[in-house]
Amino acid sequence: MKKKLIGIIIICTFFQSFNVIAQPRGCDPWIVAIYKELYQRIPTVEECSIKNYNKGSWSSYDQLKELIKAYQKASVTLSPASVTGDPWITAIYKSLYQRLPNSWELNIYNYNGGSWKSYDELTSYIRDFQLNLQKNGIIIETAMLSVDKSLVAFKKDGVYIAANLLSNKNGSIIAAGGGNIVAAGGGNIVAAGGGNIVAAGGGNIVAPGGGNIVFKVGTGLAGAFHGSQYSLQSGAKLQVPASGKTSLVFK
Repeated sequence: MKKKLIGIIIICTFFQSFNVIAQPRGCDPWIVAIYKELYQRIPTVEECSIKNYNKGSWSSYDQLKELIKAYQKASVTLSPASVTGDPWITAIYKSLYQRLPNSWELNIYNYNGGSWKSYDELTSYIRDFQLNLQKNGIIIETAMLSVDKSLVAFKKDGVYIAANLLSNKNGSIIAAGGGNIVAAGGGNIVAAGGGNIVAAGGGNIVAPGGGNIVFKVGTGLAGAFHGSQYSLQSGAKLQVPASGKTSLVFK
């Protein structure tokens, strides 16, 4: 879809003492501009997907703004502030991306296996982690299921490839892989609609600021784990760099 660019869109680059804040790669400039206007922040990778907004079809800036408002309104559930973890991780995500980290991003093992010596070093690992996700086409979606549990789903090239059940306190893995998630979730997660995961009591799982998550979760759906970046992990279906010495392993 071709859109006429009205006026001049200024893409601002924000400098920190040790960092550069960049918009998500390939994000529609109107989407970026509207999120900055409405929410004073950069959209997440998932929020950049044009399919969230009338399947990628709009005729004007104002129409897209209303579509984004509707998308965000439909995404309000539990407060993302209920997700807690290392205070440095939270502070760095606020500084780099003007948002709180999601439950998976709070898992310290994403960042050099949970080992760093300074705030600046951790900052470099967080930046590398996000860049590696983008380079490998990995999108992370999270949904808070209760005050203590979240679901994380990993998508590559538009297809869900893995899912984990996480603790909201530090992003640690409670269960990994489709069949394990359903079993571990108990009353919080039920399989319904031919294997779609829905929140107990009906309806879609809704991520704070992230949209509805409905995906196929069969027993063959992989789980995500952390492994060494320097050796191929046994049984891995896919292995991508995370940061430092750590990789994300899907198996």
